[in-house]
Amino acid sequence: MIESLLVAGADVNKANLKGNTVLHLADEEVDRNIRKLILAGAELEVRNADGLTPLLLAADRGWPDVINVLKEHGADMSPVDHDANTGLLRILEKNNKPKEGTLRLLAFGNINRKTECGMTPLMLAAKKLNNNTLRILLELGAEPNIVNTLSVQACTALSVVLNKVMTKRHVRNDDRDVALECADELIRHNAFVSLP
Repeated sequence: MIESLLVAGADVNKANLKGNTVLHLADEEVDRNIRKLILAGAELEVRNADGLTPLLLAADRGWPDVINVLKEHGADMSPVDHDANTGLLRILEKNNKPKEGTLRLLAFGNINRKTECGMTPLMLAAKKLNNNTLRILLELGAEPNIVNTLSVQACTALSVVLNKVMTKRHVRNDDRDVALECADELIRHNAFVSLP
């Protein structure tokens, strides 16, 4: 169908009322079509009405294949939304278990970038007690000792993990075990054990 539209002269950069082009609306399963659209001149950095590029939307959806195609064709891997969040920050805020491939693609150049509230990607993973994501981010070079001074109480990724279980009156054993695994992972990567 895409080929027919392209042959008929369809404008690949035409936006709908929400500012979305065909690249914004691309589906994870249409890898070949995304390439065809890009080769036909689809703009990689166009923003929709919400200020999101196709890469940011692919990040939100957790689609590493689409992100990779956009990267291969020169898309900016560090675009930010209206709140100055990169794709990496967005996926960590929205998704409890992001795919490893997505994290690896989005981490380049963004591994320690902070949200407007001062949270790093590592702090966001710590907040969700996601040990696998913590491990991947640490492997990719995330700095465990960055201090968030914008929160009510200064914190690091380790203090976020510890506060998660220490401030709850009733903590499930599973959560406590995962928190200990997260804390252990951070300490193995030289997180300071003295809280800020």
